[in-house]
This record gives sequence, C-alpha cells and structure tokens, in this order.
Amino acid sequence: MNREEVLTIEPGEKMDELISEKVMGWIPYKDFSPSTDISAAWEAIEKVQGLKGLHGKKVRLLVKIIVIRGFYEVAVIDYLNNDKCLGETIADNAPEAISKALVLAVLEEGETK
Repeated sequence: MNREEVLTIEPGEKMDELISEKVMGWIPYKDFSPSTDISAAWEAIEKVQGLKGLHGKKVRLLVKIIVIRGFYEVAVIDYLNNDKCLGETIADNAPEAISKALVLAVLEEGETK
C-alpha cells in the first residue's frame, strides 16, 4: 500500500483494520474504530508516541494536530531524526486525519501491502 492508496481510503472498517494491524500490531483485527471514534484514535496516538524503534531505526515520534477553519492537519514527526515528517494528512474530522497520518508514518517506503 502506498501513500496515495492510504489517502483514498474512507473512514470505516478498512482503515480501522490497517490501524489495528500496522499501528497497534493486532492480528487478527480486533473490534477497534480509530477512523471514526476519537477515543480509539487517541489510543493509537499513544501507541505511536511510545515507539522506540521503527523499521530497525531508533525513533521518538510526536503527533501534532492543528485545527484550521474546521480542518484537521495531523503530522507525525520523528524528533530524534532531524524532525523528519513521517506522515501528514488533512481531513474534516480528527479521527480520519489521525488514522491516515499514523498509517503513513508506520508504512515502510515503497511498501505495497
């Protein structure tokens, strides 16, 4: 799955399954709805911000959320590695923006599934 594919996924079961597997490490998929439920989205943020490594590299991640005129911009920043932005999205609701940014952050470059 690549960036463009992640950005086109609508909130719901498919996005929730991606978060469960890629971010939370839950296989099989658990009953978890971060793309539509803000409390579940915060749980996923806590998981990402607690990571000490990603793809064999030490990381310290910070999730930034900015609200501008009713839109939510979410960025996942690796402040241990020169403030590199690992995932960034904009959506009209927080759970969707958070979910997409987190999935983008944990995907390996060029990952196809």
